[in-house]
Amino acid sequence: FTLQKRMVLVYVFVIIFSLIAALFITKRYTKPIISLRDAAVEVAGGDFTQKVSVTLKDELGELAQAFNIMTIRLKNSYESLEEEIEIRKQAEIDAENALEDAQDARNRSESAYKIAELARQEAESANRAKSDFIANMSHELRTPLNAIIGFSQLMERDKDATDSQKESVNIIMRSGMHLLTLINDI
Repeated sequence: FTLQKRMVLVYVFVIIFSLIAALFITKRYTKPIISLRDAAVEVAGGDFTQKVSVTLKDELGELAQAFNIMTIRLKNSYESLEEEIEIRKQAEIDAENALEDAQDARNRSESAYKIAELARQEAESANRAKSDFIANMSHELRTPLNAIIGFSQLMERDKDATDSQKESVNIIMRSGMHLLTLINDI
C-alpha cells in the first residue's frame, strides 16, 4: 500500500468512525430530548401525570429532573386553582342566594309597611269618625239634657210644688247633672 492509499483508508475509517460516533451521540442525546419534548406537549395539553425518565447524569438528566419537578408543581397549582374556583363558585352561589333572600325580605318588608300604612290610615279614619260621632252625640245629648236641667231648675223654684214633686224634681236634677258630667268626661 502506498501512502496515499493508506491515507485514503485512514480518512474513510475516520469518516466511518465519525459517522458511527455521531450516530451514537445523536441517539444518546436526541432520544431524551424527544422524550422531553413529547412530555412537554402532554403537560401543555393538561396531562400532569407525565414524567421523563432520568437516565443521564449530565445536563439533560438535570433538565429531565427539573421538568419532573415543574410538572408536579404545575399539577399542585392546577389542583389548587380548581379548588379555589369551586370555592369561589360556591361563594358566588351563596351570595346570589343571600341577595335573593335580602330582596325577598325587602319585598316582604315593603308589603308589611304598605299594610301597616293602610292600617294606620284606616285607624286614623276610624278615630276621626269616632271623634265626629262623639262630638255629634255629645251635642245631641247635651241639648235636650240642658233643657231638662233648665226646666228642673224652674220647677225647683216653684213654691206651690208638693214635697213629692220637689223630691222628683231633685232626682231629675241629680240624674241630669250626673249625665252631663259623664258626657263632659267623654
